[in-house]
Amino acid sequence: MKKSRHDSLTGKLTTANTVVSTDLNFDLKSGVLTISDENKSLSLCFKNSYVRLDLSPGKITIVPLALTKEHWAILNTTRVRIKNMISDFTNGVQTDINYEYNSFTISLSVEPDRLVVRNYLGSRADIVLKRVKGVEVTVRDSIHVTLKSLSRELNGLMTSRLTAVRRLSKFALKLDKRKFFDNYYVVAK
Repeated sequence: MKKSRHDSLTGKLTTANTVVSTDLNFDLKSGVLTISDENKSLSLCFKNSYVRLDLSPGKITIVPLALTKEHWAILNTTRVRIKNMISDFTNGVQTDINYEYNSFTISLSVEPDRLVVRNYLGSRADIVLKRVKGVEVTVRDSIHVTLKSLSRELNGLMTSRLTAVRRLSKFALKLDKRKFFDNYYVVAK
């Protein structure tokens, strides 16, 4: 009888444990994992039908609900997300983005709930980007943007919104990309 690839996974690993620091407070309610300390907190959703999270003192256990290849891939992805969540919460995440212009002067401004890009490739219409909750956005010299947050995922979401400016500008889509080099550059992560 020939063994399938999934049978070989059965004996290797039944759960994945992530050892956590005792300095941080962890809470798990209906699939939402929350890390907190005295000053700050971060919550990320881990709801899915493939793995279950169990919280015990000093560790988080990830239990697969079946033993197929897809379940093991999701188990490893969940394990890495939790490790990144703990690391990012402890150290913080910062991304620097520069907008460079050649033809038209670009200016960015921060408002309480949005970020406004003005004069992108000479467009008269402002491009309004909704800010992600939990990400601190600062603009200096009207073209240098710095994003700070407690999560790599939240920072990446705001970065993707900032880098979608060319696609969001209807005016920019009509212009030849070979002539107008105005664009954004992610400088540091």
